[in-house]
Amino acid sequence: CYQTGLPPLLAGFRWTASQGMTAMPSFPGDTTGTASGISSAGDVITGVSGVSSYVWTVSAGLQAIPAPLGATYAQAKGICADGTTVFGHATDGQFPSAYAPAFRWRQGLGARITPNVAPFVSGVASAASAHGDIIVGACATSDLTPSSGVATLWTRPLGQQDLKLYLTSRNVNLSAWALYEATGISGDGKIIVGTG
Repeated sequence: CYQTGLPPLLAGFRWTASQGMTAMPSFPGDTTGTASGISSAGDVITGVSGVSSYVWTVSAGLQAIPAPLGATYAQAKGICADGTTVFGHATDGQFPSAYAPAFRWRQGLGARITPNVAPFVSGVASAASAHGDIIVGACATSDLTPSSGVATLWTRPLGQQDLKLYLTSRNVNLSAWALYEATGISGDGKIIVGTG
């Protein structure tokens, strides 16, 4: 949104029935921002202010999400339903943000790189189950357009997996399918949608 009466400022926004439209706060000196995800209760929001990802809560306000170790920047793409886990993609600064691994952040644990599935060089986390214990997305060889890579699934015990190989190992017949990107997952983690 653009705030009238001020220099151009691209900002994330939050609308509620009781308070109407408000701009999301930003870090000092930042002139652009986005809001990219919200918890199911609406009390936790994630996005980007300038080049820094954030998590915002009604009670604590704006909190920076530091880039994970090995990266210089992390772009928050969404947040799980209970508001505990933020996900997106990171970069080391040498490549555009699309040529980078996925990342996840959890309060108390910090931000962590989600390694790409070999031999792919870029990745993104696109959606998470309700408690953030399952995250789906894609890994690609050059960019994150459909058909350039594979759909992925991450869990803490298994790490990052090629979704097709994961399902095939559980006796799911996918011989007629190529799974390029997983874009959504149900709260209980039992239904995944995407492009194939």
